[in-house]
Amino acid sequence: MPTPPGAPPLEPAAIPRHLWLVALVVGAVAWVAAAAATALTDDTILVPNLIILGTFLVPVCTLLFVLSRPHEAHVRTETLLLGFLAGGRRESCSAP
Repeated sequence: MPTPPGAPPLEPAAIPRHLWLVALVVGAVAWVAAAAATALTDDTILVPNLIILGTFLVPVCTLLFVLSRPHEAHVRTETLLLGFLAGGRRESCSAP
């Protein structure tokens, strides 16, 4: 979507450079905790939580990684978010 005439260009939000690493570590710890809880309780209802957490962890961290480097990426934020959402929708619709 182009910016209206006279409006300043959209600048990417200031995201800390290592936020992706923090998200990856926190997500991995959460996944290990969920896996341990599932194994200890033998509760199969927790398995979808593991799957959802695992499938979103790497794409979200990749998106944070790219967004934290706006001058190196040369890709607009809107384009990245649209690709992230469209890719996730495509994969969820094509799953058997």
